Amino acid sequence: MKFSNIIGHEDIKPSLEKYMEGHYLFYGPPCGKRSVAFELAKYVLCQGTKEDGCLCKSCFVFNQGHADFLCIGRSGKILIDDINILIDFVSRAPLFSKTKAIVIDNVDVISIEAANRLLKILEESFYTFILVTANINLVLSTIKSRCIKVKFNALNQEMTTNVLWKKLGYDLPQARVLGWLGTGSSVNVFSNAGQYLKYRDASVEFVSLLAARDFLSVLDYVAKIEQDDLPFFLDMLILILTDLLLFKNSLEAVVYSDRREDLQKALEKFNDKAVLLLINNLMQIKRHLKLNINVGTALKTSLMKIWPVLK
Repeated sequence: MKFSNIIGHEDIKPSLEKYMEGHYLFYGPPCGKRSVAFELAKYVLCQGTKEDGCLCKSCFVFNQGHADFLCIGRSGKILIDDINILIDFVSRAPLFSKTKAIVIDNVDVISIEAANRLLKILEESFYTFILVTANINLVLSTIKSRCIKVKFNALNQEMTTNVLWKKLGYDLPQARVLGWLGTGSSVNVFSNAGQYLKYRDASVEFVSLLAARDFLSVLDYVAKIEQDDLPFFLDMLILILTDLLLFKNSLEAVVYSDRREDLQKALEKFNDKAVLLLINNLMQIKRHLKLNINVGTALKTSLMKIWPVLK
Protein backbone atom coordinates (compact mmCIF):
# COMPACT_ATOMS: atom_id res chain seq x y z
CA MET A 1 0.00 0.00 0.00
CA LYS A 2 1.32 3.46 -0.88
CA PHE A 3 2.47 5.64 2.05
CA SER A 4 2.04 2.81 4.57
CA ASN A 5 5.33 3.81 6.20
CA ILE A 6 3.86 7.18 7.23
CA ILE A 7 2.97 6.98 10.93
CA GLY A 8 -0.45 8.48 11.66
CA HIS A 9 -2.21 10.90 9.31
CA GLU A 10 -4.74 8.27 8.28
CA ASP A 11 -7.06 11.06 7.16
CA ILE A 12 -4.35 12.41 4.82
CA LYS A 13 -3.21 9.19 3.13
CA PRO A 14 -6.29 8.72 0.87
CA SER A 15 -5.76 12.15 -0.70
CA LEU A 16 -2.07 11.36 -1.25
CA GLU A 17 -2.94 8.02 -2.85
CA LYS A 18 -5.19 9.90 -5.29
CA TYR A 19 -2.26 12.08 -6.29
CA MET A 20 -3.07 14.64 -8.96
CA GLU A 21 -0.46 16.55 -10.94
CA GLY A 22 -0.03 20.06 -9.65
CA HIS A 23 1.25 21.96 -6.64
CA TYR A 24 0.40 21.13 -3.03
CA LEU A 25 0.24 23.20 0.14
CA PHE A 26 0.57 21.19 3.37
CA TYR A 27 -0.57 23.20 6.39
CA GLY A 28 -1.28 22.58 10.06
CA PRO A 29 0.50 22.28 13.43
CA PRO A 30 3.98 20.72 13.86
CA CYS A 31 3.26 17.05 13.09
CA GLY A 32 5.77 15.81 10.51
CA LYS A 33 4.39 17.60 7.44
CA ARG A 34 7.84 17.88 5.87
CA SER A 35 8.43 14.13 6.23
CA VAL A 36 5.13 13.46 4.47
CA ALA A 37 6.11 15.99 1.79
CA PHE A 38 9.33 14.04 1.21
CA GLU A 39 7.32 10.80 0.86
CA LEU A 40 5.04 12.43 -1.71
CA ALA A 41 8.07 13.77 -3.62
CA LYS A 42 9.57 10.29 -3.62
CA TYR A 43 6.29 8.92 -4.98
CA VAL A 44 6.16 11.58 -7.72
CA LEU A 45 9.71 10.77 -8.84
CA CYS A 46 9.30 6.97 -8.67
CA GLN A 47 9.87 5.19 -11.98
CA GLY A 48 8.82 1.78 -10.73
CA THR A 49 5.81 0.33 -8.91
CA LYS A 50 4.83 3.52 -7.04
CA GLU A 51 4.52 1.31 -3.95
CA ASP A 52 6.40 1.29 -0.66
CA GLY A 53 9.59 -0.73 -0.99
CA CYS A 54 10.01 0.03 -4.69
CA LEU A 55 13.58 -0.73 -5.86
CA CYS A 56 13.70 1.51 -8.93
CA LYS A 57 16.79 3.70 -9.35
CA SER A 58 14.90 6.84 -8.38
CA CYS A 59 13.61 5.39 -5.09
CA PHE A 60 17.00 3.83 -4.35
CA VAL A 61 18.87 7.13 -4.55
CA PHE A 62 16.17 9.37 -3.05
CA ASN A 63 17.59 9.44 0.49
CA GLN A 64 21.16 9.74 -0.78
CA GLY A 65 20.69 12.95 -2.75
CA HIS A 66 18.34 12.76 -5.71
CA ALA A 67 19.32 14.93 -8.69
CA ASP A 68 15.65 15.67 -9.45
CA PHE A 69 14.64 16.64 -5.91
CA LEU A 70 15.18 19.96 -4.15
CA CYS A 71 14.21 21.19 -0.69
CA ILE A 72 14.59 24.82 0.37
CA GLY A 73 13.40 26.78 3.40
CA ARG A 74 14.52 24.44 6.17
CA SER A 75 16.72 27.06 7.85
CA GLY A 76 15.39 30.56 8.22
CA LYS A 77 13.70 33.00 5.89
CA ILE A 78 13.45 32.19 2.19
CA LEU A 79 15.34 34.89 0.30
CA ILE A 80 16.10 35.77 -3.32
CA ASP A 81 19.25 33.62 -3.27
CA ASP A 82 17.08 30.57 -2.49
CA ILE A 83 14.76 31.41 -5.40
CA ASN A 84 17.76 31.77 -7.70
CA ILE A 85 18.82 28.24 -6.75
CA LEU A 86 15.25 27.11 -7.45
CA ILE A 87 15.19 28.82 -10.87
CA ASP A 88 18.43 27.11 -11.84
CA PHE A 89 17.05 23.76 -10.65
CA VAL A 90 13.81 23.93 -12.65
CA SER A 91 15.62 25.18 -15.76
CA ARG A 92 17.49 21.90 -16.17
CA ALA A 93 15.96 18.68 -17.51
CA PRO A 94 15.36 15.74 -15.12
CA LEU A 95 18.21 13.24 -14.75
CA PHE A 96 16.82 10.14 -13.02
CA SER A 97 13.08 10.65 -13.36
CA LYS A 98 10.64 11.93 -15.93
CA THR A 99 9.85 14.94 -13.75
CA LYS A 100 11.12 16.88 -10.75
CA ALA A 101 9.79 17.49 -7.22
CA ILE A 102 10.42 20.49 -5.01
CA VAL A 103 9.62 20.89 -1.30
CA ILE A 104 9.52 24.45 0.05
CA ASP A 105 9.44 24.31 3.84
CA ASN A 106 8.34 27.25 6.01
CA VAL A 107 6.88 29.01 2.98
CA ASP A 108 5.19 31.49 5.36
CA VAL A 109 8.56 33.14 6.11
CA ILE A 110 9.38 33.97 2.50
CA SER A 111 10.33 37.57 1.66
CA ILE A 112 7.87 39.55 -0.50
CA GLU A 113 10.27 39.80 -3.43
CA ALA A 114 11.04 36.08 -3.24
CA ALA A 115 7.31 35.28 -2.96
CA ASN A 116 6.52 37.21 -6.12
CA ARG A 117 9.22 35.36 -8.05
CA LEU A 118 8.02 32.04 -6.61
CA LEU A 119 4.50 32.84 -7.82
CA LYS A 120 5.77 33.20 -11.38
CA ILE A 121 7.61 29.87 -11.13
CA LEU A 122 4.47 28.12 -9.84
CA GLU A 123 2.45 29.54 -12.74
CA GLU A 124 4.92 28.37 -15.37
CA SER A 125 6.33 25.11 -14.02
CA PHE A 126 5.01 21.63 -14.83
CA TYR A 127 7.02 20.10 -11.99
CA THR A 128 5.46 19.23 -8.62
CA PHE A 129 5.89 21.76 -5.81
CA ILE A 130 4.98 20.82 -2.23
CA LEU A 131 4.80 23.87 0.01
CA VAL A 132 4.81 23.40 3.80
CA THR A 133 3.65 25.84 6.48
CA ALA A 134 2.54 25.90 10.09
CA ASN A 135 0.63 29.13 9.50
CA ILE A 136 -1.41 29.21 6.29
CA ASN A 137 -2.68 32.72 7.13
CA LEU A 138 0.80 34.10 6.43
CA VAL A 139 1.00 32.57 2.95
CA LEU A 140 0.12 34.92 0.08
CA SER A 141 -3.39 34.28 -1.23
CA THR A 142 -2.05 34.23 -4.81
CA ILE A 143 0.26 31.34 -3.88
CA LYS A 144 -2.47 29.49 -1.98
CA SER A 145 -4.81 29.76 -4.97
CA ARG A 146 -2.35 27.83 -7.15
CA CYS A 147 -2.04 24.86 -4.78
CA ILE A 148 -4.05 21.84 -3.73
CA LYS A 149 -4.46 22.50 -0.02
CA VAL A 150 -4.02 19.57 2.41
CA LYS A 151 -4.77 20.21 6.08
CA PHE A 152 -2.81 18.24 8.69
CA ASN A 153 -4.02 17.64 12.23
CA ALA A 154 -1.84 17.19 15.29
CA LEU A 155 -0.58 13.71 16.08
CA ASN A 156 -1.50 12.15 19.40
CA GLN A 157 1.21 11.38 21.93
CA GLU A 158 1.71 7.77 20.87
CA MET A 159 2.03 8.67 17.19
CA THR A 160 4.44 11.55 17.88
CA THR A 161 6.57 9.21 19.99
CA ASN A 162 6.57 6.57 17.26
CA VAL A 163 7.60 9.07 14.57
CA LEU A 164 10.54 10.22 16.70
CA TRP A 165 11.50 6.67 17.63
CA LYS A 166 10.84 4.59 14.51
CA LYS A 167 11.33 7.19 11.79
CA LEU A 168 13.79 9.73 13.18
CA GLY A 169 15.94 7.33 15.18
CA TYR A 170 15.73 8.72 18.72
CA ASP A 171 15.90 6.12 21.46
CA LEU A 172 12.60 5.28 23.12
CA PRO A 173 13.10 7.19 26.41
CA GLN A 174 14.03 10.32 24.43
CA ALA A 175 11.11 9.86 22.05
CA ARG A 176 8.68 9.51 24.97
CA VAL A 177 9.85 12.78 26.49
CA LEU A 178 9.61 14.62 23.17
CA GLY A 179 6.28 12.97 22.34
CA TRP A 180 4.75 14.16 25.59
CA LEU A 181 6.21 17.63 25.14
CA GLY A 182 4.89 18.06 21.61
CA THR A 183 1.35 16.78 22.15
CA GLY A 184 -1.39 19.39 22.44
CA SER A 185 1.07 22.28 22.37
CA SER A 186 2.72 24.64 19.89
CA VAL A 187 6.12 23.11 20.59
CA ASN A 188 7.80 21.84 17.41
CA VAL A 189 9.66 18.82 18.76
CA PHE A 190 10.57 17.62 15.28
CA SER A 191 12.61 20.71 14.43
CA ASN A 192 13.86 21.43 17.96
CA ALA A 193 14.48 17.90 19.26
CA GLY A 194 18.21 18.51 19.66
CA GLN A 195 17.75 21.60 21.80
CA TYR A 196 15.21 19.90 24.04
CA LEU A 197 17.25 16.73 24.52
CA LYS A 198 20.28 18.86 25.33
CA TYR A 199 18.48 19.91 28.51
CA ARG A 200 16.79 16.61 29.32
CA ASP A 201 19.49 15.47 31.75
CA ALA A 202 20.18 19.08 32.78
CA SER A 203 16.63 19.40 34.12
CA VAL A 204 17.17 16.28 36.26
CA GLU A 205 20.41 17.74 37.63
CA PHE A 206 18.68 21.06 38.33
CA VAL A 207 15.88 19.38 40.29
CA SER A 208 18.53 17.49 42.29
CA LEU A 209 20.11 20.85 43.24
CA LEU A 210 16.68 22.13 44.28
CA ALA A 211 16.18 19.01 46.38
CA ALA A 212 19.57 19.57 48.03
CA ARG A 213 18.51 23.16 48.88
CA ASP A 214 21.74 24.44 47.34
CA PHE A 215 20.40 27.88 46.40
CA LEU A 216 23.68 29.42 45.21
CA SER A 217 24.36 26.46 42.93
CA VAL A 218 20.79 26.72 41.59
CA LEU A 219 21.28 30.39 40.65
CA ASP A 220 24.72 29.66 39.21
CA TYR A 221 23.22 26.85 37.10
CA VAL A 222 20.67 29.22 35.59
CA ALA A 223 23.37 31.78 34.83
CA LYS A 224 25.37 29.23 32.81
CA ILE A 225 22.50 28.44 30.41
CA GLU A 226 22.56 30.52 27.23
CA GLN A 227 19.70 33.01 26.97
CA ASP A 228 18.44 31.51 23.71
CA ASP A 229 18.33 28.04 25.26
CA LEU A 230 16.40 29.03 28.39
CA PRO A 231 12.94 28.48 26.79
CA PHE A 232 13.93 24.88 26.00
CA PHE A 233 15.23 24.42 29.53
CA LEU A 234 11.97 25.82 30.93
CA ASP A 235 9.89 23.31 28.99
CA MET A 236 12.02 20.39 30.17
CA LEU A 237 11.95 21.65 33.75
CA ILE A 238 8.16 21.92 33.72
CA LEU A 239 8.01 18.40 32.32
CA ILE A 240 10.14 16.81 35.05
CA LEU A 241 8.35 18.74 37.82
CA THR A 242 5.04 17.43 36.46
CA ASP A 243 6.58 13.95 36.52
CA LEU A 244 7.55 14.55 40.14
CA LEU A 245 3.92 15.26 41.04
CA LEU A 246 2.73 12.16 39.19
CA PHE A 247 5.35 10.01 40.85
CA LYS A 248 4.60 11.50 44.27
CA ASN A 249 0.96 10.52 43.86
CA SER A 250 1.84 6.96 42.82
CA LEU A 251 0.91 7.44 39.17
CA GLU A 252 2.91 5.33 36.75
CA ALA A 253 2.52 7.50 33.65
CA VAL A 254 5.75 9.41 34.18
CA VAL A 255 7.61 10.61 31.11
CA TYR A 256 11.12 10.32 32.54
CA SER A 257 10.57 6.57 32.95
CA ASP A 258 14.30 5.83 32.75
CA ARG A 259 15.07 8.31 35.55
CA ARG A 260 12.75 6.89 38.21
CA GLU A 261 15.60 6.49 40.67
CA ASP A 262 16.45 10.19 40.43
CA LEU A 263 12.78 11.09 40.86
CA GLN A 264 12.58 8.83 43.90
CA LYS A 265 15.55 10.56 45.54
CA ALA A 266 14.07 14.01 44.94
CA LEU A 267 10.60 12.93 45.98
CA GLU A 268 11.17 13.16 49.73
CA LYS A 269 12.49 16.71 49.49
CA PHE A 270 9.43 18.36 47.93
CA ASN A 271 5.85 18.98 48.91
CA ASP A 272 3.02 19.29 46.39
CA LYS A 273 2.45 22.95 47.18
CA ALA A 274 6.06 23.88 46.39
CA VAL A 275 6.11 21.92 43.12
CA LEU A 276 2.78 23.34 41.95
CA LEU A 277 3.90 26.86 42.82
CA LEU A 278 7.13 26.42 40.88
CA ILE A 279 5.28 25.00 37.85
CA ASN A 280 2.83 27.92 37.89
CA ASN A 281 5.69 30.41 38.06
CA LEU A 282 7.49 28.74 35.17
CA MET A 283 4.30 28.71 33.09
CA GLN A 284 3.87 32.43 33.76
CA ILE A 285 7.41 33.07 32.52
CA LYS A 286 6.61 31.08 29.36
CA ARG A 287 3.50 33.19 28.73
CA HIS A 288 5.64 36.33 28.87
CA LEU A 289 8.37 35.10 26.52
CA LYS A 290 6.92 37.05 23.59
CA LEU A 291 7.41 40.25 25.58
CA ASN A 292 11.18 39.82 25.20
CA ILE A 293 11.75 39.48 28.93
CA ASN A 294 15.10 38.35 30.26
CA VAL A 295 14.26 34.70 30.95
CA GLY A 296 17.28 34.09 33.15
CA THR A 297 16.47 37.04 35.42
CA ALA A 298 12.78 36.09 35.53
CA LEU A 299 13.66 32.50 36.50
CA LYS A 300 16.05 33.61 39.25
CA THR A 301 13.45 36.05 40.62
CA SER A 302 10.82 33.32 40.62
CA LEU A 303 13.11 30.90 42.47
CA MET A 304 13.88 33.53 45.12
CA LYS A 305 10.16 34.14 45.70
CA ILE A 306 9.27 30.49 46.19
CA TRP A 307 12.47 29.44 47.98
CA PRO A 308 10.91 29.76 51.48
CA VAL A 309 8.17 27.35 50.38
CA LEU A 310 10.72 24.93 48.90
CA LYS A 311 12.64 24.97 52.18
